[in-house]
Amino acid sequence: MRLGHRLASGRGGARFASQIKLARREEFIAPVARLLLNMDDRFAVLSIMPEVEDGRVPWSAREIEAIQGTLLRWFRSHARDLPWRRTRDPYAVFVSELMLQQTQAATVAPYFGRWMEEFPSWEALAEAPLERVLRAWEGLGYYHRARNLHRAAKEVCAKHGGRLPADYYKVLALPGVGRYTVGAICSIAFGMRLPVLDGNVVRVLARLANYRERVDTAPGQRQLWAWAEAMTPEKHPGDFNQSMMELGALVCARNKPACLLCPVRGFCRAEDPCSLPNKGRRIATVPLCEDVEVVVRRGRVLMRCDPAAPRWPGLWQFPGTGAAADAAPWHEERFAHTRYRGRMRAWLRPARKAAAHERWLTASELATAPMPAPHRKLATRVEGMLLGDEAGRP
Repeated sequence: MRLGHRLASGRGGARFASQIKLARREEFIAPVARLLLNMDDRFAVLSIMPEVEDGRVPWSAREIEAIQGTLLRWFRSHARDLPWRRTRDPYAVFVSELMLQQTQAATVAPYFGRWMEEFPSWEALAEAPLERVLRAWEGLGYYHRARNLHRAAKEVCAKHGGRLPADYYKVLALPGVGRYTVGAICSIAFGMRLPVLDGNVVRVLARLANYRERVDTAPGQRQLWAWAEAMTPEKHPGDFNQSMMELGALVCARNKPACLLCPVRGFCRAEDPCSLPNKGRRIATVPLCEDVEVVVRRGRVLMRCDPAAPRWPGLWQFPGTGAAADAAPWHEERFAHTRYRGRMRAWLRPARKAAAHERWLTASELATAPMPAPHRKLATRVEGMLLGDEAGRP
């Protein structure tokens, strides 16, 4: 019987309402919120539980149950031994999920291990200075994630006694947590029945359903979130969510899907897997040339750290300079940053006064200061020069 009919009947309404699971509350709140706030399609993409786009799920209940069981068994036999999968500690799960945003698991694994040694708890992270946190994050990129993690630790300690609350909305309110991340954290750490929809899951669902519409639109996102919700089982939702992501990473790959090895190939409707998912045109990469100067004086190098810088705010960088038309750069480094594909060129310059946001750093300070990857590579060479290493001299 539907919830509305049961409540309308007046029989056990209060008792039934008290038994609603936390992970399901949003099904009743979201429609009211949209009505009161006159939300548009953009909110529909961000809403907690989406509506089904066309009212249909492309698999029967029996097929869904078979897919769930098959993927859970496959995951337990074939999942990669990643360090964050060895624990259900909410802090470790939280850290891993923020690290995994926009970064592949193989890249994250060594960083996660070092991070947990340096910041083993919410308290340790909250008490650490931001510069130390950014230095530990160095190389993972997208540094806003490190800042969000630091801010989240402070909030967990200040508002929740140093323990991540098993509450959907309180986790969702933490910095850096969105619709996908809260689903991953709460399903893995607390066993809540919540779906996830990252790039891997989008690819798996689009191919399973042979979904030809664009997935990067509001209707496409609503449809996929609805299917992800329909797929998520009551039991072991965290393992199932990880199995979907693992399937997309290892088998249902972007360019070369290993369809013959897929455990759920019998349920897949994809006619041309490599053409799915259907996305709009990718944002074109923008060439970027960054010219910097290396200014050394009395065993120190001039560095800049601007918290309001348009690129890499709050990280130490070599000061910018105009290119020297009559001399080749002393150092050149190619790098990628979001949609930019660039190169950084460095020239040796005579000593001058430090300007705003600039400071003279020793070799030891240079080694521990958090900085972007291309500047770190240049700093390594400059550090050798400061220490008198002939190999580092021009």
